[in-house]
Amino acid sequence: MSDKEFSLYAEEEKIISRSNEFISSEEINNVQKLETEYKNLLVNYKKLFKQSKRLIRMSDKMEAELAITKAELEKYSKQLKMQATTDTLTGLANRRKITELLKEEIKKLEEDNNDNFNIIMLDIDFFKKVNDNYGHPMGDEVIKKVSNHMQDKVGSEGVVGRFGGEEFLTILYNNDIQRAALLADQIRSDIESKKIEFEGKQISVTVSMGIACSTETGVYQELLNKADERLYKAKENGRNQVITS
Repeated sequence: MSDKEFSLYAEEEKIISRSNEFISSEEINNVQKLETEYKNLLVNYKKLFKQSKRLIRMSDKMEAELAITKAELEKYSKQLKMQATTDTLTGLANRRKITELLKEEIKKLEEDNNDNFNIIMLDIDFFKKVNDNYGHPMGDEVIKKVSNHMQDKVGSEGVVGRFGGEEFLTILYNNDIQRAALLADQIRSDIESKKIEFEGKQISVTVSMGIACSTETGVYQELLNKADERLYKAKENGRNQVITS
């Protein structure tokens, strides 16, 4: 209770106490004095009532302001969380988030040996040349188009994250490496066939991919290394291909 509220209650107690004293006294037979006391009590009650109304309005205003502040803080908290886990260019999970999700899948694997999965490491071929020849805005457009296409293709079968630069990591929630290879090759073929347009310029790009399955290893870094080694094997073999072993 605030000091103002306390003083109002105290004033009210005084008025009630004085009223009771007056009513129980012999002075009640004095009509003039009774009228004066009554008027004084009425004035005090009116003041008290006004102060109470003002306090109620202040309380309502503060409650409304606190509700707005709480909503703004919740919104800001969600924005910060999204910024911490989402790649700003593509809207995909960022490296931190996709790494976290991969570690969660490995933890599930330790708890249930049947819960195996595949990962795909993808890299855009000759991406540096895109930036050098067409500029970084075109490079950003290429990354966005490739990421959108991957996310559309993977859908609910897994999750796609931007692992860094022009490299992407996909977690597929199945243990069939041949099915994963087929999906990866569809992604590769579709990207190769698409034209990417930006500010009147049009280009095509290709991608290389390496796939690893959790049946090969349940160790986080080893699994990543296997997918990464196969990705670079695809590049050494001429790029624009998928390697699974």
